[in-house]
Amino acid sequence: MGISRKPWFMAPGNHDVYYFGAYATQDRELLKAAAYRSGVPMDKGKFIRLYVAALLRQDDPGCTALGRALGIEPRPGAPLARAAARVPASFEWHAGEDAPGLLDRICWKIDEEQPWRSFILQSIVMAGPELRSVRVFLLDSCQYSRRPAMAPNAWRSYPVELNCGLTGEMLPDQLRKIRTWLEPRTHGTVFLCHHPFEVLASRSRSNLGWLWREYRVAMMVTAHTHAGYYAHHDLGGEHDQIELNIGSTTDWPMEWRTLQGFVNPDRQRLYIRSNRNTLVEALRRRGGFFRPGWEVPLDAPDDYSSYKQGESAQGLLVNYYLGSHFTPYWLPPPHVRANKAARDTEEQVKDTLLWTYVRLVRDFPTDPDRKPAWPQGCRSDREVLDRIDSTLKTTSIDRKIGLLVELDAFERGRSSRDPETGASTDATRQRYKISQAAWASRFMAERGRRLRIEDDLISVEWKGSKSEELTPEK
Repeated sequence: MGISRKPWFMAPGNHDVYYFGAYATQDRELLKAAAYRSGVPMDKGKFIRLYVAALLRQDDPGCTALGRALGIEPRPGAPLARAAARVPASFEWHAGEDAPGLLDRICWKIDEEQPWRSFILQSIVMAGPELRSVRVFLLDSCQYSRRPAMAPNAWRSYPVELNCGLTGEMLPDQLRKIRTWLEPRTHGTVFLCHHPFEVLASRSRSNLGWLWREYRVAMMVTAHTHAGYYAHHDLGGEHDQIELNIGSTTDWPMEWRTLQGFVNPDRQRLYIRSNRNTLVEALRRRGGFFRPGWEVPLDAPDDYSSYKQGESAQGLLVNYYLGSHFTPYWLPPPHVRANKAARDTEEQVKDTLLWTYVRLVRDFPTDPDRKPAWPQGCRSDREVLDRIDSTLKTTSIDRKIGLLVELDAFERGRSSRDPETGASTDATRQRYKISQAAWASRFMAERGRRLRIEDDLISVEWKGSKSEELTPEK
């Protein structure tokens, strides 16, 4: 989630990171630090330092003032990690009431020994003089009292950790800071955090709910579910509290929202408009997507539904957090056992991805004159396809992952051309990939290829008297 000056703030989908950032950064070094096999371990403390360093590079008066307060002046072209190394373990900064920038306040606290207890809290003041009294608090719902876990299809002797894929948490130090920022009660406030209100750990939910009710926070915006919905929470006050959960640009219906705020100072009211957009609607308006013949055939090796998540043979994974999260002293340390269903699911996913590259390379041949970054040992599309074929015949997950990493770099850097005309097919290839992503997202969400009432074109391929195939083409 990112912040924009116009019209108020943008919510371009659900990015599953530790917390919402005030600014969406495309800093390659930040992404590289968490990349596969980068050799750089990433924990919560390092992520916060990298985020703050990236924040200092933003073109905003508040971020510039924060850099001066820290004594850190970002240099163009300098490694991001160099500035991140100078970020202190704890810091709080307030721009003041007359600050012209979006960033109004920021506070972070890094626990070097237990990084999962670290947090970062931010306050954004809305652009425009009529919205200076409206603030958005970016909360950190991934602050855990104990080291969190995220192990689907695994068995635990005693799951004392919270599963961060299911449950969020905020500790008292962050909640106390939120309360001090809510004083004096002269501002309209909107809360943003990653986890929905209902899946916060019980004590965090209770304390945040009290702040929401007593300080009359206007609204809470959350994500994480990839579903998107409105929720009304009765927290015991005069009015129900409204939560807007933002959907995802990757999972169906692949949506994003633009949030606009309007203020009536005389009535002390804040009005919020939320316009919903979907990727498919936007692509249909642009044209050139979802062409007949592009959709992957049923039962093809790269069919979207060719893999299924394995079911655990060792029982359901349950996320116990026992309210106060106390661990009985007589229990042994929790441990995780590998699960065959998890391995089978992982192998099916990797095989499907490899077959996806087979179709992509065959349908859009590489332009060798543009000097692509060929996978190791390859100098032509034929050799790429042969290496994929040999990898598919192995049972090594690491080998398949390694090739997928190489293929990702190859696909990002290569150009494609029509072998007959020599014309570039890069633009068509990009539309093809986006169309495939939309189809896959839809059919995975609907658990199969189901026609919708708005689907207006159905192609039937006749194969003789014994069988006929029904293929929907959007």
